Amino acid sequence: RRRAPRRRPAARRAGRPSGTIRKPRAAKAKLEDLVAGGACSEEAAEAITRCVREKRNVIVAGGSALERIDALAAVASAIPAAERVVSIAHTGGPLLPQADWLRLEETGGRGGVALGELVRTAQRLRAERLIVAELRGEEALDVLLAMAGGQACAITSLHATAWRDAVARIEILALLAGRLPQAALRDLIAAARPVVVEVGARSLSTPFEVTAVDAATGRSHLI
Repeated sequence: RRRAPRRRPAARRAGRPSGTIRKPRAAKAKLEDLVAGGACSEEAAEAITRCVREKRNVIVAGGSALERIDALAAVASAIPAAERVVSIAHTGGPLLPQADWLRLEETGGRGGVALGELVRTAQRLRAERLIVAELRGEEALDVLLAMAGGQACAITSLHATAWRDAVARIEILALLAGRLPQAALRDLIAAARPVVVEVGARSLSTPFEVTAVDAATGRSHLI
């Protein structure tokens, strides 16, 4: 599937029409593939697998967008095959081996369905696992509500350089919704108790657990 979004007149050089074509790439990496390729240690893979099997909420942060999607697919590969999974993405997203897997995609423009609405729909579908590829806006609040509410275990990804930045960024994105004050959002993040997996230089870290959020950042410990 290809999309060619139109550019606004102010965003192009006069007299020279321009456009962009983005071809989404579906990711299907597995943790064992990353371990075999040296991109993830066996200890980190075991810790990530344990978190997923224990139905912990997971945030994949750092790296480029393609690296995050690959890492998201690898983390999601630890989900037991029998569980019901709903994945949501702007475009593309991870490919999963689950037989009971529903794949939803955001549609833009007038009458389109936004990512946040798809997150709310997924919860009504009674998904056991909710995978959201790339948080970029106010849909972060809906994902946090799903994490804290316990309706479905969520695995998501966002742009951040480290776990501290990931906590701050998801808070900022959730604030864009304008539905909760900052103090309430920090309580929500603490209630969700997500684990953050950092995507470094083509490698995955041992996950950090966010146990609280104070005025500056979250406090964590290695699992």
